[in-house]
Amino acid sequence: MVIASVVAALDANGMLLRGLWDLLRLHKQLPEPLINPDQLDSLIATKKPFTLNAPNAIRDKYTAYMARIRDRLRAQLSVTEHRFSFKMASFFAIRLAAVFAALTGGAVLTIAVLSLQFVLLPYSLFVALAELAVLFPAIFAGHYLVNFVAIWALKALSAVGLPDLLAYTVNITPTFIFAFFVVDHVLCASCVWRTPRCPSAPVTAARLAKSVALGFLNCKTYFVILLALVQGSVQIPIAIWVLDAIFGLSPIINRLLGRLGMHWAALFYTQHILAHVPGVYQDAHRFHHALHDTTAFDAHIYGSGAPEEYFCLLAELLPAYYLGVTPPSLSYWVLDISWANKISHTRKSDGGEGANWHADHHVYHSKNYGGWYPPLDMYMGTAANNVDAMCPGYHIKVTDKGDTTQIDFTPISQAKSLGTQ
Repeated sequence: MVIASVVAALDANGMLLRGLWDLLRLHKQLPEPLINPDQLDSLIATKKPFTLNAPNAIRDKYTAYMARIRDRLRAQLSVTEHRFSFKMASFFAIRLAAVFAALTGGAVLTIAVLSLQFVLLPYSLFVALAELAVLFPAIFAGHYLVNFVAIWALKALSAVGLPDLLAYTVNITPTFIFAFFVVDHVLCASCVWRTPRCPSAPVTAARLAKSVALGFLNCKTYFVILLALVQGSVQIPIAIWVLDAIFGLSPIINRLLGRLGMHWAALFYTQHILAHVPGVYQDAHRFHHALHDTTAFDAHIYGSGAPEEYFCLLAELLPAYYLGVTPPSLSYWVLDISWANKISHTRKSDGGEGANWHADHHVYHSKNYGGWYPPLDMYMGTAANNVDAMCPGYHIKVTDKGDTTQIDFTPISQAKSLGTQ
């Protein structure tokens, strides 16, 4: 019975990985601005109306493929599903044991404890691999390339005498870790009051307390484990950190990789919708949806359930622990993404121009998979409103033309004058 369950789970994870690949290949056939926000932004920058047309056949094939995945998983899980509350309590017990191992033991013991999640949550294997596949080219690759090259260059310069300013580093110490968590919680708390756009929508004290508690277990323990293990072995080169922040070297590399493959937004949509299929959802992503609606305390670098982060955590931990490389989470650009995620997970009092697009995902749960990016959701029929929506500066209207879907973008000022908004 146990062997049969293991084989079935491995087979399902393999099926999901193949599905991820096949679904991304389908989306690759869509008009580029629909799957690449950078190209869409260049059209939006003209401040003129424009139209995109996409074939419905691709959407229909994608939807049918997703239906087959859901049906197969439902059939397989009908006699093996456990209550989510049991899974959540058991997983967080493993997570806290990993925190204890990180604080008292070493990396090998901590990784061994973390790996127990796959015994309890076998379908988290797929989504953890999928999250790494999405995040590595979008966030990690540029950071590591810049840091490895820069470290090599600094070592070469040190042979001829390195100026003290370029040699300055910041050590990860208990004081650094304490300060990191203080700043992180202050930023989360500030979003309860307001975001850069506008005041935040009211949230009750009871609901906020739940977010703080669950947010620590689901989000903050990632940093507890990572920073506890790398303290004393990582020195952050300030010159490299500042140069990357000023010149945007890491994002340049990440965008180049996106052009060679697919933009992060398209990767995210498919990874995210697969994270919501039966079995996978209960084993991983539902940890991020355990509460109705959302606050900044529910956000992480990416906005995911802790079981989804296993391989991303290893991708940060191993180079830092064994090579002394600064973890991507401490780079300027990933910290900036983390801040943006806090904002997107905050419900604003003024939800105009799509400001609550992702917050609404935490109300509907099975809508608005595209993060902050409405057009792909609207074309796919997975938006809370598939006909009318807004993004910054523009009104979006979707019309099904039979064989194609027409997506009209009109500047909000013109949409108001035409009475279409």
